[in-house]
Amino acid sequence: MEAIVNEVLRWRPVSAGGIPHAVTKDDEYMCYHIPAGATIIGNHWAIHLDEDVYKDPYTFSPDWWIENPNLPLNAFGFGRQVCTGQHIARNSLLINISRMLWAFDIGYKYENGVRQEIDPLAMTRGFNSWPMPFKAAFKVRSPKIQAVVAREWNMAIKDVDVVLENVRSSQERRT
Repeated sequence: MEAIVNEVLRWRPVSAGGIPHAVTKDDEYMCYHIPAGATIIGNHWAIHLDEDVYKDPYTFSPDWWIENPNLPLNAFGFGRQVCTGQHIARNSLLINISRMLWAFDIGYKYENGVRQEIDPLAMTRGFNSWPMPFKAAFKVRSPKIQAVVAREWNMAIKDVDVVLENVRSSQERRT
């Protein structure tokens, strides 16, 4: 599962262009002078598609992380500027992907016998990106799993305002 999470983060980083940072002191990189105060951006997309590191970088391949768990992954930034919330994001991905794969067989959607292709590069543009809508088929793995999913869905609070009020009330009780 960790290999899948790493590959999701490499293959389609949320912040593909990276986050701007300011250089605190003069620096040099590959014979380029970078003056203090300059804005630099680590382009996650380009770094994660390096053919010298990933043999076929446009292919989704969790096996790379199983074969070499020390591959570079910079989806959360670099050095001191690394995202402090990365552990929450990674854990959320691990939990959600695990639950989806536990519950469903996921595959291509077929309409009138024709497989609906998915464009893996169809992403939104902007500071953060996510996939454009696409069609997929989700098939519950068993009747027992379907009962668990249905029970949990029926018990879940679906109103965001109610969820947020529960969080606020919980925080107030602690203070």
